[in-house]
Amino acid sequence: MNDFAYDVPADLYTAGGLGMAKRPMRYRRFERSEDAIRYAIEELPPAMQRSTIMEIGDKRFELDDIRRLYVARGYSIPADPSRDD
Repeated sequence: MNDFAYDVPADLYTAGGLGMAKRPMRYRRFERSEDAIRYAIEELPPAMQRSTIMEIGDKRFELDDIRRLYVARGYSIPADPSRDD
């Protein structure tokens, strides 16, 4: 994932997650994939993170992929210091 482009648009899909009442799929478009990654990791509750998928073009990234991108060298948004992951 070293050549991942953090500045391209990304689509983020989330659902209620395991153990939560069935909820419809939610969709959100981000102008930069970096912002979608930050939102998925820092703002979504853990139950919703498990069902999150990010799409960029025809590529799909599940939660483990999104987490790897979040800690990768190319990611430039500073981590939220109030989170204790």
